[in-house]
Amino acid sequence: MEKLWKILGMGSIRSSKSSIVVNNQKKSHFIGINLGTTNSYLAILENDGNNNNNYKPKVIKKFPSVIYLKGNDSTSLNPIFGFKRLVGRNFNDFIIQKEIKRNEILPFTLPYKIVNSKINEGEAWVETSYGHLCSPVKMLQGFLTKMKETAEKYIGNDSIVAGAVITYPPAKFTVSVLKATLEAAVMAGLVKNYVFTILEPIAVATSYGLQKEVEGTLIAVVDLGGRSLDVSILERVNSQTCFKTKGRVVSDMFLGGEDFDYILMKYFLHEIKNADGITTEILLSDLPKFRRLAEQTKIKLSSACETEILVPYIASSDNAGGSAEKHLTIKLTRSEFENLVGVLIDRIRFKCLSCLADAGISAKDVDKVLLVGGMARVPIVKQVVTEIFEKSPVRGPIAPDEAAALGAAVALYHRGCVGIHDSDFQALCEERL
Repeated sequence: MEKLWKILGMGSIRSSKSSIVVNNQKKSHFIGINLGTTNSYLAILENDGNNNNNYKPKVIKKFPSVIYLKGNDSTSLNPIFGFKRLVGRNFNDFIIQKEIKRNEILPFTLPYKIVNSKINEGEAWVETSYGHLCSPVKMLQGFLTKMKETAEKYIGNDSIVAGAVITYPPAKFTVSVLKATLEAAVMAGLVKNYVFTILEPIAVATSYGLQKEVEGTLIAVVDLGGRSLDVSILERVNSQTCFKTKGRVVSDMFLGGEDFDYILMKYFLHEIKNADGITTEILLSDLPKFRRLAEQTKIKLSSACETEILVPYIASSDNAGGSAEKHLTIKLTRSEFENLVGVLIDRIRFKCLSCLADAGISAKDVDKVLLVGGMARVPIVKQVVTEIFEKSPVRGPIAPDEAAALGAAVALYHRGCVGIHDSDFQALCEERL
C-alpha cells in the first residue's frame, strides 16, 4: 500500500484550506479537477469574504474535453474528442479496441485515428488527418496546463497553483492510468507530492456533505455523463477515504449522453430522407450539425413535453431551376423521445440492478441516492433511477455535472477522503480488460 501512495503522489502537506506552502516559498493554491470524457470542470475553494475560515467550493470554468492539434499550415485544426480515455492505456487494451470500433460506426467521420505508437511501443496514440502523431499524456499535459493557468488568472495576485485534487472513475481505471495522469500533471507544472486523487463517487458524496453521515450509511451513486455510466454503492466509514465501495462498481464506458444524441441523429436523418425532394447525398457533409441539434433537442425535451427542431441549410431540394437550399421542421414529443431511447434506459436499469445484486443488498437498504452527470437532467433517467432504488435522488443546489469537481475541492477540507480504501486496492491494481 505504501508503494501505491508513492505512485499516486500522496505526500505530506502543510495547508491553509485552499492554499499550501511549497518548499517555504510563496503561498500557492490547490484546485479541484474533474476530467470528464465530454466536459471537464475546474473548481477552487473560495473565501466568501466575510469570514477567513468560511470557504466554499466553486466551479470557475467548464472545459469541453477536446484538444485541437494544429496542422503544418497552422490553419488546419484536428479536434481530438475523448482523449482522456487513451491516457495510460496500451493499444491492445479492450477499452481502446472498443473505442476504435465505436469510432468506425459513428454517423460522421472523426478527423483522427487511434494507432499503435512506434515511438513508445504498445501505447495508444493519436494520428491526425495530416499524419501528425501525438501522445495522450502530452495532450493531457496541455489540457491541465490550461486549467492551471485559468485558475491562476482567476485567483489573481500573481497566484501560483501548485497542487490539485483530481477525480478518477471507479471502474476500468488502472494504476498505469493513474501513473500517466500524475505524469501529465507534473509536466503541466503541478508539484508531484501535491497531486492527490479521489474516487469520483466519493467526490460526489463529499460535495453533498455525506462524509458527515454516521458510519454504515449506504449511498448509491449513479453517474451518467456524456460517454459513460458508473453505478456504485458507497458505505460511510471512519477510516481513510471516508467511504468504501460495497461490492463492485458496475460501469458501461460506452453508455452516455452521446449515445442518446446518436439515436436522435439517426432519427433526424430518417425523417429528412423521407421528406420529398431531398438530395440525401449532400447530408454527409453536414452531420456535425446533427450532433448539435440532437443535444439541443435532448435539452429542450428535459423541460418541455414537445419541441420543434428546425434543421436549416442541411440539404438541397431539386426543382426546375436546379438545386435550392431547403429547411425542414421536425416535431418530437418527450414520449416519442423516450420510446426511441428505450434500449438505453433498459441498459441503465440493468446496470443499477446488477450493482445492488453484487453489493448483496436490496433497494430498501440504500439510505440515499445521488444521481449526477449531465444526463441527470433528463426526466426518464431520473424516473428509472427512482423506480429501481425506491426513493428519489437527493436534490440540492449542486449542478449534477459539477458535483465531482466540487467534491474534489471540498476534499481539501477533508483530506481523509482522498486516496484509495484498502478494500478497493486489489480491484484497482488489476490490469483487467
